[in-house]
Amino acid sequence: MIPIGDLQDDLDACGGDVEATARFLFELRNAQRQVGDLVRDAEDRLADMMPTKIMELPGLPAFERRRGSTRRKWQSEDLAVLVMRRTLDPAGTGEVDVASYEAARRVVDALVKVAPFTGSMGWRSKALKEMGVDPDEWCESSPGRVSVQFHKAVDQ
Repeated sequence: MIPIGDLQDDLDACGGDVEATARFLFELRNAQRQVGDLVRDAEDRLADMMPTKIMELPGLPAFERRRGSTRRKWQSEDLAVLVMRRTLDPAGTGEVDVASYEAARRVVDALVKVAPFTGSMGWRSKALKEMGVDPDEWCESSPGRVSVQFHKAVDQ
């Protein structure tokens, strides 16, 4: 591994030379892309090798294998109306002040006209779940890639 301090020294050695600095940045970004590819490969391999969903090893933080979801083709306009209704009637009683509902509905309609409420809109699944809304009922959902999450940093 190249120590980060060495890279900082290389950048400092470029001084005020614009070409040297540009070449350094080009090489650094290329290395960054390669490191990103390597990180994903190592993560995929570790996820495949993990004997359990959560794994602890001496001197390392706890690892958790996770699988996200890829969500697309959201029913954004209908979902915006649902969020408005849930906000006005969190208990789900159906008892909503008509004037408040109409005012909120006008706001939602105006937002839909001016904001990109499209199928590709990235709704926040966690916030929807906290409102009692199952995000998968409002979009096309498929399993995402498997990732490995670290739960806490190890004192170094």
